[in-house]
Amino acid sequence: MANPAVATVALSTEEQSTATERDGHLTSERTDELLSAKQINDIVRTWAIVEGSRDLEDVGMKMFERLFAIAPQAVELFPKFANVPIDKLKYDDSYRGHAMSVMQAVQLAVSSVDDLDGLFSTLRDLGTVHTGLGIQDIHFLLVGQSLLWALGAAIGVKDFTPEVQEAWTKFYGIVTEKMKEGLHEANSVRYGDSHGL
Repeated sequence: MANPAVATVALSTEEQSTATERDGHLTSERTDELLSAKQINDIVRTWAIVEGSRDLEDVGMKMFERLFAIAPQAVELFPKFANVPIDKLKYDDSYRGHAMSVMQAVQLAVSSVDDLDGLFSTLRDLGTVHTGLGIQDIHFLLVGQSLLWALGAAIGVKDFTPEVQEAWTKFYGIVTEKMKEGLHEANSVRYGDSHGL
């Protein structure tokens, strides 16, 4: 299991400075505001680049490769392929399928980026699905860092500007806040209020 104190070292300085404790949960201050019209446009425009230039499964696998490079113990959170050697993961159907399902979730979120309220219950439900896996708030930050890395690689340096990265970071924060709400609520029911996340 990932040690949150150790895992935090893998976060960028900017991510560490924006992560705060609020109500006992690690959150990002960026999620308190909705996206601007320019940020929505940047997300939709650059997602089209990802869809047009790369296989989504490949982008998902790159995201997981990055995650397991910065937090190797995170593979334990994925019981379907936790026992597969890292160098053999790309050949594992469960791994490939999960990488694709994550990218499909991103695709769904992007398709609803201009109507986030309509997406929130789906995101809470998605968080609930992750109950009982040992997922903690720090893991959302590590996945976010890995997703941004994979998106940046797929989008390319020219289009993945600091403003675009900021839009994706904020969007990911909004999405994961809703997922964490579902996860925390389900864990609270399953384990009681004393189960710390």
